[in-house]
Amino acid sequence: MAARSVGGVAAAARYTAAMRSVADDLRRETRLAAAALDARGRIDLAHRLADDDLAALMRTRELSLPEAKRLFARARAIGRVPSRSNDHDGP
Repeated sequence: MAARSVGGVAAAARYTAAMRSVADDLRRETRLAAAALDARGRIDLAHRLADDDLAALMRTRELSLPEAKRLFARARAIGRVPSRSNDHDGP
């Protein structure tokens, strides 16, 4: 069943365009709060978020801290090309 159109605009499009998105509001607030931080504050925030992610992974997968850290390290390494600067056999 097609949506009714008034003036070339579907009713559903008019309805959703008028709605405020809670997710958009939260993203905007988060972006403004992060922009107000100094460099040290942004680093601290990144560390807190990483700790929160690690804790969530430990809870959902029932992992110990070392297991969760290994899983994160493995996930970060997937698809990465080793740096030649770490090649100690080179020139």
